[in-house]
Amino acid sequence: MSIISKNPLVSVIVPIYNAEKSIGKCIESILKQSLENIELILINDGSNDLSGSICDKYALKDNRIIVIHKNNEGVAATRMIGINIARGKYSIQVDSDDWIESSMLKDLYDKATKENADVVICDFISDYEDKKHQRYHVQQPSGLKNEDIIKNLLMGEKIKPYCWNKLIRHACYSKYNIQIPSDISHGEDFYLNLALFKNNDLNISYLPKAYYHYVQGKNSNFLTHRYTEEDFERDVRLKNHCLKLMSNHPLYAMVEKRNAFHIVRRAFNSGIFSSTEFKKRTYEYRNLIKSYRYIVWHRRYRLYFSCIGAYQIMSIYKIVIKWIKNINLG
Repeated sequence: MSIISKNPLVSVIVPIYNAEKSIGKCIESILKQSLENIELILINDGSNDLSGSICDKYALKDNRIIVIHKNNEGVAATRMIGINIARGKYSIQVDSDDWIESSMLKDLYDKATKENADVVICDFISDYEDKKHQRYHVQQPSGLKNEDIIKNLLMGEKIKPYCWNKLIRHACYSKYNIQIPSDISHGEDFYLNLALFKNNDLNISYLPKAYYHYVQGKNSNFLTHRYTEEDFERDVRLKNHCLKLMSNHPLYAMVEKRNAFHIVRRAFNSGIFSSTEFKKRTYEYRNLIKSYRYIVWHRRYRLYFSCIGAYQIMSIYKIVIKWIKNINLG
């Protein structure tokens, strides 16, 4: 049995909701880290399966584990509980569906201490449960200044707005007063990334190696569910919080366009709206979508025309194009 230190080097925060099929593998991968001086904070967000009892069993075996059971409040509030109680010099988030390689925490921590970094970004791997292949995601920024990172996040290609491939000096949360609004239930990781990287004095490093395994085709309900009209309102709230956060930042307009694209794209892909209803909800975003140059033109204009009343036509167009591509590939 490992004994938890009063001053752990790294705190690992794992929000959990109905993850009984995956949480064991996730916990095992963290406990097997070559860096032993860690604490593992497991927050059970009102799971109605066996997730909570599985966490308790692991806590009996390893004193580095802290288990918190709470009523269901959503991922934003759950992450903040872990952030608020963590004692590590650095901290990192891990999703309960995923797992990490044994050298991840040591390598990231060594990189952080060697370069006195506030944040260390690394690559990650997508694992496909229903396929026999993996995909390697290079997360190298175009530069290591804060504006470089934010631009890369907003472009959505260079750097993904995840928390789990970024080791963060934990004092940054209090230094920059980072708080995730409790009414955010989707995109809280994007908000946290903006709140962190908007600070000019942040020292950022990059480690070109993948340690984190992001499992696709997940069985839990933690991050995925059927899109509803309420999700549209949640996305609008996320936009409003992000714009308030970035109100005096030079990249405000870019953040506004990215959020507009996010709202409209998610609504478009849901397939739950009529053309009239889609226009009513998204018309105000039409010009932001059209001018968002970081997205290829045909995607922008497909969403733009949907915003002005051609949603059903554009949906059919997307299906036809996908069908043609599949024929050509075949």
